[in-house]
Amino acid sequence: MAVKRNWSSWRVLSFLFIVGSVLLLNFGCSRLPDIKPFAENTVRMTSGIENGYTQCESLLSLAKLESGKLQEFKDHWKKIRQVLGALVAYSDTLASLAAAGAKGEESGKALADSVNVLLSVFSGFRIPGEAAGIINKQIAAIRAKRSLKEAVTEADPAIFALIGLFKTELEKLEMLNISAGNEIRAHIVSSHQDTINYFHALRKAESSYLQILSLILEYFHGRVEARKDVLQALMEKDPALAGTADKQLEAIAKLLETRQGYWLQQSKYIQSELKRFEADFQEYQNRGKEIDRLVLSGNEIVRKSQAAISSWGLTHKKLKTVLNEKGKIDVAELVVTIKDLYTVFHQGELK
Repeated sequence: MAVKRNWSSWRVLSFLFIVGSVLLLNFGCSRLPDIKPFAENTVRMTSGIENGYTQCESLLSLAKLESGKLQEFKDHWKKIRQVLGALVAYSDTLASLAAAGAKGEESGKALADSVNVLLSVFSGFRIPGEAAGIINKQIAAIRAKRSLKEAVTEADPAIFALIGLFKTELEKLEMLNISAGNEIRAHIVSSHQDTINYFHALRKAESSYLQILSLILEYFHGRVEARKDVLQALMEKDPALAGTADKQLEAIAKLLETRQGYWLQQSKYIQSELKRFEADFQEYQNRGKEIDRLVLSGNEIVRKSQAAISSWGLTHKKLKTVLNEKGKIDVAELVVTIKDLYTVFHQGELK
């Protein structure tokens, strides 16, 4: 009986040990929350910014001009693209560490290295000394942490500072975009200046000739009592009619008929010239409008890129809570700003 009782007790203890081990494994080695949605939407955001500005850069380049400002725009945009790539790498590192359940020095070192890469790509910009000092201090603090949650908490101030710098660089890109547009537009005007001047002169002449023809019609078909004033106006506009007021009515009528024929002929010539140069003038106007459209589009991309970056920063701040509470990362606001960004260059809805 004693043996049976001891055997039963051993079985109970074994069962409790197994259950306890399972519970310890579940709670002690539980996987970190899935933050892949954050990384995936970082890719979408950076792709949206890159596609939008690459499109603007390509279209501005179609002007085929040696524009100093356009080259500055391209050079600055190249640096911006490097930052976008580093943001993607950083978010991928976060997602990979969370998926692997990384702990200890692995988390802090990997995240610190990723933030350091972010800082290094900013070396192409002018980073205030104070800001660089703060970021470097945070990188050291991140490296010393022994959990992903602690590392992300330390990373957030550095990420916030870098986002602020990035938004400033985007503003500079907007200024360069405007300057490049102005320079290209000025070149377009200069290359079409003769056409512009001649076309405007034709329009002015056409207006003047039509005024004279209108007055002649008014003299013949308007109120009789107004003829004296009409004739005076005609003499001021047509030098060939000087002194006409002293002539007899029949002589005046005959002279006006002659001048009417002359101005009709001149007006017909002006209209033929306007038609001949209309295509060139229209090309000038269309090119100017296209540059204006591209500049406005580029400026809108900057504003919506800044909104997306700000939303990305706020989403990053939520990671601390998510990692602490084992919750799910909320990317809804980030998705909305990314979709808004994509509408600028007509890429349609994100899928």
